[in-house]
Amino acid sequence: MSLNLKFALAYAGAGLPIFPLNGKQPATRHGFKDATTNLQQVEQWWHENPNYNIGLPVPKHTLVLDIDPRSGGGQGLTELENQYGQLPETNTCITGRGDGGRHYYFTAPPGQFTDRNIPDGIDLRTAQKSYLVVPPSIHPDTGGHYYWTGPEGKAELPNWLFELIRHEYKPIEPPALNWNITGDKLVKFVSNLPQGQRNNGLFWACCEAIKDGSWAFIKDDLRQAARHIGLTEPEINGTFASAERRASQP
Repeated sequence: MSLNLKFALAYAGAGLPIFPLNGKQPATRHGFKDATTNLQQVEQWWHENPNYNIGLPVPKHTLVLDIDPRSGGGQGLTELENQYGQLPETNTCITGRGDGGRHYYFTAPPGQFTDRNIPDGIDLRTAQKSYLVVPPSIHPDTGGHYYWTGPEGKAELPNWLFELIRHEYKPIEPPALNWNITGDKLVKFVSNLPQGQRNNGLFWACCEAIKDGSWAFIKDDLRQAARHIGLTEPEINGTFASAERRASQP
């Protein structure tokens, strides 16, 4: 039994879904969505290729701080710690590149996070969106092993870091409507919706247009505005249908 298979079975046996990697790239069709704790499936993958690396989707209620020294992450972390305080000791993976790259694992509350307030070279890896290479995988460029260091458990995300990375959406003020310019204001409103408020904002604008009788005249313009902010046709059609259903209710 290969070393990677032993670790893969140990991860899966501990309830951590994993999947195989070619280097850092998924070796399965659906990538980290194929991750499983099924031991038979894990054995089958590594019997097909004992040299597969191990991929771990970021677990729920976990945030991983990914430090890439090549992009300035090491210096950036030093600057943060000098300003706010040292990171607590936590379960940490040292990457196989051998340049000081590492992944710090923390427990984190649910919510959205942003990296706009942290230095370059520090990436946030969150559940449902990211996966990581885990030990004893081998780095495809250097041949060095990934390995764990620090305590086994995850420390809580420090308050200073949480304050830096939490994502706060500024509420959008609905436009003051006037019969003669309702349509233009609704379209402009939708055009300026930020991510996280796009679907709800479009739904509100559709309901207002239906209510004041301008729906038939500005429906196409609302669709164009929704496309402009990045909504897909299925999302737009679903929101339109929901607004129309609501309008038909007594």
